[in-house]
Amino acid sequence: AKINAVSRYFALAGDASIFTIQLLVAAFGHKKAYLKALRAFTASLARGIIDPQAATKASAAHLKRNRELINRHSTLKLGGGEFTEAFNPEGVLGATDLWAEAMSVRGLAQRGKAVPRRLLEPFKIATERALNEAGISMAEGLEVLAKNADGTFDQVKLQDIDNYINNVRGLMSSSRIGVNQASRIRESAVLLASQYRRATGALYNSMLQGGIQGELARKSMFKLITGMMMLGSAIEIIMGIEDGKAPGQIAKGVRERLNPQHPRFMLWTIAGQ
Repeated sequence: AKINAVSRYFALAGDASIFTIQLLVAAFGHKKAYLKALRAFTASLARGIIDPQAATKASAAHLKRNRELINRHSTLKLGGGEFTEAFNPEGVLGATDLWAEAMSVRGLAQRGKAVPRRLLEPFKIATERALNEAGISMAEGLEVLAKNADGTFDQVKLQDIDNYINNVRGLMSSSRIGVNQASRIRESAVLLASQYRRATGALYNSMLQGGIQGELARKSMFKLITGMMMLGSAIEIIMGIEDGKAPGQIAKGVRERLNPQHPRFMLWTIAGQ
């Protein structure tokens, strides 16, 4: 499970891929939150490369500034979840103060972890900051849907909003849905990202439900599909022009790329692949 946590980090958090995986729905459905997360990731990564401790303090200060909103959204999941759990104290790359331990007499194993952690930690800090920024920004914009006429908030509606935001970011608490620690460990050893799969599945499932969560899920999925189709059309048109194709050929290519029953649906050949 610990080794799989490292693989999960490289696949889903060890670079900027969260913007084309975990936050892809937000890119089309919550553009402001997406852009704020992108800026936060870039700034945190740059700062983390120079001084990880300063970047960590900046992330903590960001949470402190938004503490009132976070307290209202008690079920909003913060942090990197399973994507960065390899850096938890019990993880393969985890330690309370790895550099201090590396200089101590704790042995070669700790010193061996110091270098990869130092190289990878900036991406961990940036990933968590980006996911937090996206979540807080979405909560700030959506909580008006749960506001009562007297200015108070409907707690059930707030929880629906939080669940939606968590699912959109690919974050889910296994314990909240009744998955015990033993099952969680077994899943982590076998599946690359069990919580991400659950969150994505919950987002799809909520599209069939009523209430705020269902409405938000349907709107986001519509925007995602529409946005991806427009993006696919643009790619096909640009590549067609670059290849010197006739307008009729380009139009045919666009129809093929947007037809789910066609073998070339949303597929392009790039550099012979």
